[in-house]
Amino acid sequence: MRPYVGWSGRTEVSGGRTVWEVTAKNHGSGPIVVFEPSYQIKLRSASGAIFETSWLEWEEVRSELRNRISDPDSFFLLLVRPIAYMTDSGLPLMRFSPDVLSVVEDVLVKFEFKDVSGDTYETVVHGMRGAREQHA
Repeated sequence: MRPYVGWSGRTEVSGGRTVWEVTAKNHGSGPIVVFEPSYQIKLRSASGAIFETSWLEWEEVRSELRNRISDPDSFFLLLVRPIAYMTDSGLPLMRFSPDVLSVVEDVLVKFEFKDVSGDTYETVVHGMRGAREQHA
């Protein structure tokens, strides 16, 4: 019953615009309970330097993204609440349009979760990995 949490990113067309969508999935044999995740953003300055935030809560990361990205419709970040069940059908975590890539280097989502036996695990999703190659 050990969980196997992974993620995938892919290019989608949503509302007439091309976006990078990231989905987390549990490929293990049983369901898991996900605790509220924490987020870290790696930002790109105007000079090209990259700096990262500390680990943030959902509202903080949304606020930080809104301060950096001019079009609020350029990104979607799912609010994952504690006790959300994740199965192999997936949980859509985030969606970004290509213009966000000039400001955001990566969005990390750190999950802690338990399996049906009560064992605790942790994984980190790198949300923008692969996005630049798809939108080059």
